[in-house]
Amino acid sequence: MILQNWWFTTLLGTEEPIQPPLRKDIRADVLIVGAGAAGISAALHFVGKGLKVVVLERNILGGSTSGKSAGFLTPDSELELSQLIRRFGVHGARDLWSVPTKGIERMRSTITDHGIDCDLQRQDSLFLGIGKSG
Repeated sequence: MILQNWWFTTLLGTEEPIQPPLRKDIRADVLIVGAGAAGISAALHFVGKGLKVVVLERNILGGSTSGKSAGFLTPDSELELSQLIRRFGVHGARDLWSVPTKGIERMRSTITDHGIDCDLQRQDSLFLGIGKSG
């Protein structure tokens, strides 16, 4: 079995780090480890507040967990919707479901506001229920 990241080898042509490792002391107001969706979003937030930000990433921007999602931004939960409703009630489940939905909208706004060329496309999702609790 070959264990390679298809995105690295096919689209980027490398699995080697693009930037050399940090080899000197640097100063920053905020240090962020990881340049995935969360790390870059946090960096943009802090830069917007006028802070000096350093982001450390061992590979490429979005190359780990964020990059392995095939680029989909889908609201989701570890629990099924029926489980959320049972555990937190209809209003609580709706509130919990709104968190990733608002996060996706915030990412879309950030991409638009900063003119990030990433071929963003809005697509609808369909969630299906199976069985009695579906």
